[in-house]
Amino acid sequence: MGVPLRLLLVEDSENDAMLLVRELTRAGFELVVERVETAHAMQAALDRQPWDIVLGDYSMPQFGGAAALALLRERGLDVPFIIVSGTIGEERAVAAMKAGASDYVPKDKLKRLVPVIERELREAAGRRERLRAEAALREAEAGYGTRGHLSVQPCRQVPVREPRPGSHPGLRLSGGPPRARPDAGRVRRPRRATASAGPR
Repeated sequence: MGVPLRLLLVEDSENDAMLLVRELTRAGFELVVERVETAHAMQAALDRQPWDIVLGDYSMPQFGGAAALALLRERGLDVPFIIVSGTIGEERAVAAMKAGASDYVPKDKLKRLVPVIERELREAAGRRERLRAEAALREAEAGYGTRGHLSVQPCRQVPVREPRPGSHPGLRLSGGPPRARPDAGRVRRPRRATASAGPR
């Protein structure tokens, strides 16, 4: 069983569209394809159902790849857009990439198309998974915030005993105030060194 792929194809050449479909079918994709040639037709296709990927010819008489890319981005859809064209220079390809195109594949190098599509599908799936995880995290934090308020209980006052006269509160565990040493306050005099008795 092949990989299902909903493909929106912006292409005015029926022959070129058949070549693209044949290439993807050989690669194992089960395609649901709709080909559009105008902005109105593309808007209707976007309204009708979600799409996994969009392939667009850059140079078309009425509606080219640049306009199709702008329309897709105006919708805010995170759908990979790959330019498949035979008449586009390097400067226009770079400009299209900066405008949001996922990649560019020349029509005479369609062997490159399948790996590019597979890569873009993986990256799009990764982005959707991150968005789901972030949404789940926000929901969990919001739920915790509504349940996690701590109730403040009044503190019970404990009576403090006044120390007895002559007692030392800080030394109660040691059994009472420290005893004064007998020699406290007395200055000791140094002893004189005595010469040891030896033979004279």
